[in-house]
Amino acid sequence: MIPKVSLLIAVYNAQNYIEKCLVSIFNNSLIRDCEVIIVNDGSTDNTMNIINNIIKDYSSLKIQIINHPVNKGISQTRNTALQNATGEYIIFLDSDDWVESNYLSELYNFAKQNDYDIVGCDLIHEYPEYSRNESQPLLNDKIECINDMLSCKTNGWLWIKLIKHKLILDNQLSFIDKINIMEDLIFSAKVFYYSTKIGYLQLPLYHYSHNQGSTMNKVLTIDKANQIVLVEKELRDFFNEYNIPINPSSFEYFKIHVKFKFFFKSNKEVFSKYINIWPEAYNQLHNYKTSKFRKLIISLLQKNKFIGKLLLINYRFVKNIRNKMNKNNKYTGELV
Repeated sequence: MIPKVSLLIAVYNAQNYIEKCLVSIFNNSLIRDCEVIIVNDGSTDNTMNIINNIIKDYSSLKIQIINHPVNKGISQTRNTALQNATGEYIIFLDSDDWVESNYLSELYNFAKQNDYDIVGCDLIHEYPEYSRNESQPLLNDKIECINDMLSCKTNGWLWIKLIKHKLILDNQLSFIDKINIMEDLIFSAKVFYYSTKIGYLQLPLYHYSHNQGSTMNKVLTIDKANQIVLVEKELRDFFNEYNIPINPSSFEYFKIHVKFKFFFKSNKEVFSKYINIWPEAYNQLHNYKTSKFRKLIISLLQKNKFIGKLLLINYRFVKNIRNKMNKNNKYTGELV
């Protein structure tokens, strides 16, 4: 019997989180009709021992474990999972997150009842001190969905999107091996472009954990920055190749979003290399959702690089001090 859903989980050194993630999945009401594919991307900690101990209690479930002998990165790991998936629908999960017990049943039943290619849901952000719900509405128009992802009205995250497997197979979709940051945005944009029917389930079913070890909470290195520039190129080339009528302001918003990472979450090498990239992105500075102080710094970098850099250096200095004072916290937040 074909599994209703293939749950694809990439794991790498996830010993602190993987048990909560897996138990939440295995306790889902629809899990006996699904398959779970766990790809271990060369973990060097106790992750695999924990996984092997957990699955002993769930021997009746369809669980497949695949081991990469060396770390290959998130994109190759997800491709390995995709290549082994046999389910009617596909969904990706992050190993440090967890889900509600009705996560699978709600998404799958809603998709089947309406023959949707993609069904999205809402999520709960989990911080050490508090939780907050976030809506992730999807429109019926696939181009508007892509525009909304580019302009950060919704996210390109894959773990809140149930996708018809046939859609992926028919269009030979996969992840780009050399890109391991924002890789899900490229995949999501392509999936939405090829879709014909999109559904949105207004239920918070996924718990997104904000921990210091996550990729987006780390300082942006030159390697990661170079990959993000490749993300922009891959998206641009895809839109141009298929004449996809993306709203220019949406793409500019994506670029100003990335530039803020280059300015405020990067090292000196990244800042120096990419300070002048995508000047058209400044068209969306007034719309970008951030503090007035950070916008002021960016404005000054445009008009007077010396003063702008001076303010940015001071900003980073204060932020580093605050982060050190809160080093025992998993999440320290942003300066205003």
